[in-house]
Amino acid sequence: MLVQPRRSPTRMSGRPAQIVVRVSLVALLAGSCQGRQACPPSQSRTEMTKAPLLDAGRVLGPIDVQRQRAAFREEQDALLRSELSPLARVDYVHLTAGEHRLSTAVGAALRVPADALSGPLGQVSFVAAPPSAVRLVADPPVKLDGVLQSQAVLRKGQVISLGLLRLLCTGTDADPALAVYDLGSPARREYRGLRYYPDDDRFRVAARLQRYAQPKAVHLPASRGDDKDLQAVGTLQFRLPPSQDESMEAYLEQPGSTRLFLIFRDGTSGKKDGSYGAGRFLYAQLGSDDTVWLDFNQAWNPLCAYSAYFHCPLPPRSNWLKSQIPVGEKVYSEH
Repeated sequence: MLVQPRRSPTRMSGRPAQIVVRVSLVALLAGSCQGRQACPPSQSRTEMTKAPLLDAGRVLGPIDVQRQRAAFREEQDALLRSELSPLARVDYVHLTAGEHRLSTAVGAALRVPADALSGPLGQVSFVAAPPSAVRLVADPPVKLDGVLQSQAVLRKGQVISLGLLRLLCTGTDADPALAVYDLGSPARREYRGLRYYPDDDRFRVAARLQRYAQPKAVHLPASRGDDKDLQAVGTLQFRLPPSQDESMEAYLEQPGSTRLFLIFRDGTSGKKDGSYGAGRFLYAQLGSDDTVWLDFNQAWNPLCAYSAYFHCPLPPRSNWLKSQIPVGEKVYSEH
């Protein structure tokens, strides 16, 4: 759907050239793509992250803590097995002004894999005229949110189904985009579960937020070029085993929220059989007295750990922790 040629990320063998499932760790850390046409815009929280269950900052009993972690991991596993699994995302394309037609032809601006289709493609076009909504034109009709449609004005979050393909309408009215999912992608077919360190309750620690005088806008480097905009509210102070004092900046995804979004690296990041090299995420609920429980057993990978076509913030140097944190989610696979 891009009018200009794009630079392709690392390809996965055994699939058509446009299909990419995993991103090189070196490229991820360096921000490999250059230029807007190669990089999706900052995504909504539901695109960028998974939403674990949270406590309310109170002290939980051991059974409640275990149940909470188990429920969170069930949510993660369900997402990885779903139709819109991050393992199934194989492209993300901006819709510049004009008509963009789906094609299986090599070199087409909007190419989809022929082996994901259940029959002839027909004519499927997306007409973009930012900031107006994108229009779908299809002959024969295609399923839009499960209903056959030949023409429709698309809304963010709607899904078009074509055989094993799912096209998710995303982006903004000013910069619309399609995220392309292939239910038959090797990464999704081969998924057998996520990998975790053994739980260790020593890494569920109390922290206190030292607030900034005023929340401030920050622009964090991200996995695919464009900075990710977040709101920094202060610095968390805490101690990790065996006796290491640590701190990291805490963010909000929505102004006024009491849920902190944390992005960090630690001594296990990028190590063999360790955690994801680009860092991990953690949510924590802020108490009324600015105290918070950090359960690093619920640390999880950003979605760019599973597909090159997600746009995830990277931890700033202030959030590179000195400690090793051998709990939470491990790297999914070696890149």
